[in-house]
Amino acid sequence: MLFRSVGFTLWLLLVCFAYLGGCWHHGGMTVGMRAWRVKLVCSDGGIISWPRCLLRFLAAIVSLATFGLGFLWALFDRQNRGWHDIAGHTVLIRTRQASKKQH
Repeated sequence: MLFRSVGFTLWLLLVCFAYLGGCWHHGGMTVGMRAWRVKLVCSDGGIISWPRCLLRFLAAIVSLATFGLGFLWALFDRQNRGWHDIAGHTVLIRTRQASKKQH
């Protein structure tokens, strides 16, 4: 029974990484990030590589496992980065607002 729960947990982590890593690598945005008009890029402005996506994902798990301290860190960082952004050398940038149609 324990093996099944560990196996299922690993499966869920893999699925989560496939979605998040895929979105970060191909376009820099998840569905939620599109709604908030933010995009994830490397610190140098480039596309995030798969190894960097994995590092960011694992650091986000650590950030969450420490009662969210890694996410709260963004309140004190000059560039508003959490531990996962610092570890992955990534930043969130605002995207332009969609233009509204003129009637």
